[in-house]
Amino acid sequence: MSRKQIDAPLQPNEAFGEVVRSLRKEKGLSQEELGFRCDLDRTYISGIECGKRNPTIQSIWFIAEGLDEPPGILIAKTNERVEDAKEE
Repeated sequence: MSRKQIDAPLQPNEAFGEVVRSLRKEKGLSQEELGFRCDLDRTYISGIECGKRNPTIQSIWFIAEGLDEPPGILIAKTNERVEDAKEE
C-alpha cells in the first residue's frame, strides 16, 4: 500500500529535512551533535534530512529544542519551502 502524497513537487518530509539541515549547518552542528542535543540517533537525523523519515510531533519538538528554535518555526519554514517549490 502506497502512502498518499500531497500534490507538490516537494513533499513535506523532504522540505522538513531541508529545513533541519539548513538550520543545523547554520548553527555549526554536526548530525551527531544535534542527535546528542535531541537524544536522537545520528542515523535518525540523517534519515530526516534526506527526507526518508517522517518524524513524529515529539521528534519535531526534540529537534527544535536541539536547534534552539520554536517548533512552530520549523513547521513554518517547511511550509514556505513546499509553497515555494509549487511556484517554481
